[in-house]
Amino acid sequence: MTLCRNHFWSALPPIALRGVGTGLVESTMTYVLRLSDVSGVPVPSIRGQIAKMIDRPATFSPDEPGYDASVRALEILSGTDGLARGSLRWVSNVIRQRSISSEGKRRKWCPLCYLEWNDDSFEPLVWSMDLLDHCPVHKPAIERECPFCGAEQLNGTPYAHRRGCRECNEPLGRRTDTCSHTRYRQWVEQQVMDLVELCATAGKATLPDDTFKSYLCALEQTARTMPSVPIGLKDAFSRWKANSERVRRVELRTLINLCSLQAIPLTKVLLDPIGSAGAPVLDF
Repeated sequence: MTLCRNHFWSALPPIALRGVGTGLVESTMTYVLRLSDVSGVPVPSIRGQIAKMIDRPATFSPDEPGYDASVRALEILSGTDGLARGSLRWVSNVIRQRSISSEGKRRKWCPLCYLEWNDDSFEPLVWSMDLLDHCPVHKPAIERECPFCGAEQLNGTPYAHRRGCRECNEPLGRRTDTCSHTRYRQWVEQQVMDLVELCATAGKATLPDDTFKSYLCALEQTARTMPSVPIGLKDAFSRWKANSERVRRVELRTLINLCSLQAIPLTKVLLDPIGSAGAPVLDF
């Protein structure tokens, strides 16, 4: 279905996605909430207009059918290009989205970011990443529930109300101590940040769906030259062979574990899967 910008009138203003090209890019989902707040157009109305344009329900989850059409329709309505950069669309053919992000469930936030909120602030996509436990800006632990009453917060809460608890109305922004974490956790969280930055960079086509298979097949060749293969690597090979016909995408956690065995960045595997597989495998 081809959508033409010339045939639509929209009350939505052309506001830009924030943080594009960085690991702190704004989530497309929270962009819609901010767009609603700025324009006064309710989110259901925005979704309804998109649904009319694409003849199916609107979705902002890259895992769901209709995502590309939904984002394209939103770009037409808002007059803003590149909105898919606020999602993990670039790796959606390779990594299972539900193994990456908690978007669509309950939300997470940095209490210090909420405390220091101003007109230029926004909620980054990386907050929703399941493997990220610390705010990249302030370094405290990411929070998942109200510190006063313990209530979880909904992902679809309107933009103006997101910094207060939906149950007790207490502020979610507060001063909190910086948390220390191991160097390995720091490395894992840096892989997550680098992945988001890569997805937030303009001009990238979606990764081919055989990216992980190419990497794993080449990695198996490398492993055959070793005196002994690490248990974690053996497990990855056996699981993939058992499920390769049924499952074509990999869990983010599995991919990062494989990268750690080779001491290489996740982004290197995604950009050069066969070349990355030639790196020595650490035998613990």
